[in-house]
Amino acid sequence: MPLGLPKVPFLVPGDEEVTWVELYNVLYRCRVIVLGSEIDEESGNQAVGLLVFLSMDAPNINILFTINSPGGSVVHGLAIYDMMQWVKPEIMTVNLGLAASMGSLLLAGGELSKRSALPNSLTMVHQPASSFLRTFSVDAITEARIMLALRENVVRAYHNKTGQPIGLIYEDLERDSFMTATEAQAYGIVDDQGRPDLFKFPHFRVQDEDRRGEDEDRRGDDDIWHRRGKDEDMWGKDE
Repeated sequence: MPLGLPKVPFLVPGDEEVTWVELYNVLYRCRVIVLGSEIDEESGNQAVGLLVFLSMDAPNINILFTINSPGGSVVHGLAIYDMMQWVKPEIMTVNLGLAASMGSLLLAGGELSKRSALPNSLTMVHQPASSFLRTFSVDAITEARIMLALRENVVRAYHNKTGQPIGLIYEDLERDSFMTATEAQAYGIVDDQGRPDLFKFPHFRVQDEDRRGEDEDRRGDDDIWHRRGKDEDMWGKDE
């Protein structure tokens, strides 16, 4: 069994032969962000950076954000959530297995009508913890004030994305509230359970519009990594 990160064949623009590159590099080029670990400073910065880059690269083509995470830092999670709301492309979220804690907020933070959970996935919500403050020298009163503010921000984010009453959300966050895909849909965290077209990924957008003609003449219409047309009906944002 191979060890390490898998590599897949990829045709680099301008090359005549395929190159073996790391799996996640190809997924990023296909506008797929994978959150498959705890949310911390590193994973948070990577997700934010990818959202910014993909938005600059093609602001009218949507982004697929896949989640299989136990959650983690509320501060870094909120940074990802805020960036999801600010970038121009619509963010399509999907729970692949577990979206817990801040992972569930990111799941709910996708574009309304474009949030999915696979049938056997689990979603969990609970109140934010204050562990990140332990790295700073703050007194108990300051810590309590900051945590109350963060908790209010999290509750309002859930309220804006799910439509649930604020009082009910506060109550549900008091404990670890697990939900099946059906329950997450009823709660308003997701809109459906694994649409049939969910994994019809867009093909890699290699060049800007003014350079596509020359490259497509060389590659041909059947090159899987460079075709865009038929998938943009689902992924492209209306002008």
